[in-house]
Amino acid sequence: MRIDRLDLVKYGRFSDRTIDFSAHGVHLVIGPNEAGKSTMRDAITDLLYGIARQTAYGYLHDMRDLRISALLRGQDDRSLEVVRLKKDRDSLRDADGAVLDQRELDAVLAGVAKDDFVKVFAIDHDELRQGGAALLAGKGDLAKALFESRSSAQLIAVLDQLRVEHEKLFVQRGKNPELNAALAADGPYNTARRDLADNLLRPEMYREAVRAVDEERKERDAIVEQLGYARVEAARLLRIKQAYAGMAERARLLNERAELVQAGPRADQEAARRYERLREDRQEAQITSRGLQESIAQAQAKLDQLAPDQAALNQADEITYLNDESNAIASAQKRCAQAQQTAAELRQEAANRLAKARPGHDSAVPIEPIAPVLRTRVDELLAQQVSLDTELRAARKHANARERALAKELAKLESIDSSNVDPGPLNAVIKAVPATLASEITALEKQCAAAEAKLRKSRRRYARFALPEHTADLALPADEEISKHRKLVDTAEKTNSGNNARREELEAELGEQRRALEKFLRHDPPPSEADLESSRSLRQRLWDQLRPGLTGDSPAQSRPPVAAYEEAVDASDDTADRMRREADRLAERKSLESSVERTEQKLSEARRQCDLSHETLRSLDERWRDLWAPSALAAPALEITTELLTALRTLREQSDDHDRIRLDLEADRSQAAGHMARLRAALGDAGAPVPDQCASLAELLESALEYHAALRDALKKRANATANSDTLRGETIDAKQEVTDCEASLAHWERQWSDLLAEHELSGTPAQVAAVLTEIDEIARLHKDAAREDGQAAQARAQVDAFTERLRTALEAAGQPPLADPARRHLEAKSLKRYLDRQAAAEAERNSLIQQIEELNRELEHSRESRVEHDTVLAALLTQNAVSDEQDLADAIERGAALRELDKHLGSVERTLGSSGVSLSQLEQEVAEQDPDQLAAQIADLDTTISRLESQRSEKDARLALVEQDLNRMNGSPAASFAADTVEQELATIVHRSQDYLRLRLAEQILLANIEAYRRENQTPVLRRAEHVFARITHGRFPELVADVNRDGRPVLRARRDSGHLVDVEEMSEGTCDQLYLALRLASLERFADEGRAMPLLLDDVLMTFDDGRTGAGLEILDEMADRFQVIVFTHHDHIGHLAKDALPVGRIHVHDITPAAV
Repeated sequence: MRIDRLDLVKYGRFSDRTIDFSAHGVHLVIGPNEAGKSTMRDAITDLLYGIARQTAYGYLHDMRDLRISALLRGQDDRSLEVVRLKKDRDSLRDADGAVLDQRELDAVLAGVAKDDFVKVFAIDHDELRQGGAALLAGKGDLAKALFESRSSAQLIAVLDQLRVEHEKLFVQRGKNPELNAALAADGPYNTARRDLADNLLRPEMYREAVRAVDEERKERDAIVEQLGYARVEAARLLRIKQAYAGMAERARLLNERAELVQAGPRADQEAARRYERLREDRQEAQITSRGLQESIAQAQAKLDQLAPDQAALNQADEITYLNDESNAIASAQKRCAQAQQTAAELRQEAANRLAKARPGHDSAVPIEPIAPVLRTRVDELLAQQVSLDTELRAARKHANARERALAKELAKLESIDSSNVDPGPLNAVIKAVPATLASEITALEKQCAAAEAKLRKSRRRYARFALPEHTADLALPADEEISKHRKLVDTAEKTNSGNNARREELEAELGEQRRALEKFLRHDPPPSEADLESSRSLRQRLWDQLRPGLTGDSPAQSRPPVAAYEEAVDASDDTADRMRREADRLAERKSLESSVERTEQKLSEARRQCDLSHETLRSLDERWRDLWAPSALAAPALEITTELLTALRTLREQSDDHDRIRLDLEADRSQAAGHMARLRAALGDAGAPVPDQCASLAELLESALEYHAALRDALKKRANATANSDTLRGETIDAKQEVTDCEASLAHWERQWSDLLAEHELSGTPAQVAAVLTEIDEIARLHKDAAREDGQAAQARAQVDAFTERLRTALEAAGQPPLADPARRHLEAKSLKRYLDRQAAAEAERNSLIQQIEELNRELEHSRESRVEHDTVLAALLTQNAVSDEQDLADAIERGAALRELDKHLGSVERTLGSSGVSLSQLEQEVAEQDPDQLAAQIADLDTTISRLESQRSEKDARLALVEQDLNRMNGSPAASFAADTVEQELATIVHRSQDYLRLRLAEQILLANIEAYRRENQTPVLRRAEHVFARITHGRFPELVADVNRDGRPVLRARRDSGHLVDVEEMSEGTCDQLYLALRLASLERFADEGRAMPLLLDDVLMTFDDGRTGAGLEILDEMADRFQVIVFTHHDHIGHLAKDALPVGRIHVHDITPAAV
């Protein structure tokens, strides 16, 4: 696809800008920074794939007005006119504004998506530097270099990031990564499992702990109840003791209150406040009245002394106007003098200049300005003269330059060899040879040797396993079977370990219980039920022997066992009595014996479980040997199974790699022999010297390439020289015609100038005539300015005379002396204004005093009225409080204040008594009923009882806390639950991070597989094309790119210098690495052209760091590509345009300057 025309109608900084890209060859877009090169690149992308919703190019035009259009041409040479608008829907239109079907544009794009276009067909300087840096970082890894050069996606950086991320999670035999740390023996998961095992609960211990807690809690509750009763009684007695003094004080206050009530009338607090306020108001009124009388007398005295001049006050407005205008009049006087002086100076200057411009002309006669038509005509002819002279000199210079260039090009054409040998057949044979075949053979030989050495090394490394020579046919157990068996063994070993631990724990527990029982029995143990049963059995046997003799039912025997029977009866009774007396110790003995019996039963079960687990392990061991029987290998220890399987897989893989490399090497050698025969035949047919039979494929190919390059360069140089000669010949004819046209135009101008001089009686050159006309215009302007200054002087004199007359009139009306000296008019106006200000101040003060006296009289009358109101208020207070005079009122107010103070104190006492928590009446009753003499002793006894109970409660609290703590560890404590939750959380974390690790590892392997697949598929064609491009750019310093292998057997990219020495990528300079990346990148584009999906190639400043020689070579490479791709190069360096014109044939370079026009 190509862009024949790009219209930036409204986009970014562009408005109605059209660029024609229809010509074949390289298009160079030049402009300084910020001129819009990046904007044009993004405009092409937005045209083809849509303008983004939040575009950054709506800063000059409104977002909804953004518009780009273009004429596109597809691979089938069919054209399509498209318009792209800034819209969410139907943004694609045709030239008439109708909605364009997206499928029509998709057909032109040939399936190239936006991401491919941006990352494959657009290359800028930053990407070039990053690509070169990636080559250095990869140390020439061939697969990565080829894959990275496909586009700007930076997938190698992604691969490195994937590796970093999954190594953060897990590393074989690592310690610090998350999964390694989580699965370690002392890691959080195994620690949580141990905590869970330590917090399991035993039923018998739990029941014993519950019983102990219940007993201790009951005893403590009883003590707390007794303590509560004692504290309540103690609080009551203490309340009675504290109330004695308060009750006495309350009785005293009540007596004093009764006496005040009987003493006489009492005024309330409001009456007291009103009386106090009345006294203050009366005193203040008296003081105010005296002050007002004194102020009235003083104001009247000042008023009698004032007598302002009314004649001057009547002229106040006129005097104020004259004072305000006095400064303007002074300025007018100065302006008048200055204007007269300026007018004289202007007339003198005009006379002097007129004498020089037109000698003999009367200076008193005014000069008229030059007519604008004449001046315009003179200026036009002057400009035409300058332009024509410049064009004539440029035309002559251009014609001479074209003649010299034509002679040079003709000489070059004669020097070029004219033999016409067709390089096509030789080129076909060369292209048929894979560019990397020789290097592949060398690489495969090294890989084969490396693979064989690696295989031998691995066999020595795994010699301890005594593996057979051929391991491919071994019937090994599957990984699933081994993993399943390992899990069964781990489970069985864990169960066996748990059983053994349980057995050992029970054995230890039984030993402790037996020792405790033996210790108990050594210290006069109480009889047991068995002892009682034994003594009773003995007593019964003796009775059975004794009873027949007593009843006569049996013949006489030997002496009856009476004494023994009595002893047996006593022993049986004593045993029963002891069992009743020592019931607690007997219960303890029964508990110890029961514990021993239960533990023995548990131990028997634990030993049985141990035997079962041992049998399971023996069975699993037999199954393990059966699992390895088909492989004819001895069953390995389970812990080395993984290493053994790794060894087998390694040997198989390395053996397969060795066989594959050997077969590839034999195929490449056979292919090379056929290509060598065809190269010798093609060289002979082309007339080139043929190397001998000992020459290698690389040497034959190098000779063919050199001869083909020489043939192609000769043909190209001759074609370029012929085209250049024809172009220069036509340009020379055009340049000579341009000289003739310029000379004719200059002769026509001279005739026009002569006619103008004759018509207006002028002489001289255009510049001289223009200077004379300018001088005459200046003299006319001076006369005009002098007349304007005279008018200003007359106007100023009239203003001064009018002011003087008004001043005389004002002085006379104000009764002041007349104006003696007109020159002092300014000072007289100021003096008159000062006199007026003094009289106005006196008049204002007089009016203020009159108003002040009136206001003082009104205030004095108001003061008299206030005294009458005060007497009325006093009479009302006397009546209200039932007293006859003001002194009785003061006494009533004093008694009221004393009564309020007593009530306040009484209320405080009663509130203090009421704070005890009981009513005042109940407190009075308790105080009356209690004997004060016995109160102290009763309180002391209760304090002793409370201290004793508190001590007992503290002891019980401590004991209860201990037994509750034991119970909480087994029942109330969440330790076991927390431990189980922790195990689940840690396990969930391990599973989650394991899934993350698998995703990252899988993504890495998929990307590596794609990189390797791309290398195998594209190594030969891409390297062959990149080798040609790189050799051209570096001027033959690196004529060959070699696919080699490093010491690890991995394919790497190396370059052969012109000296024959191979160099690694990391030995190249940064600039050369950038150029190698560019060569690989350009070479990878060929497959798009082969698939019919070529798009415009946008290169932004990719030649910026190239020297002039490599820049020219790069432009030639781009010119070769321009027949398959549309090549558009953006740069801000003007000299690249000059280099392009020198390096490329005429018609193959098209420069578009987008420098903004100067404002």
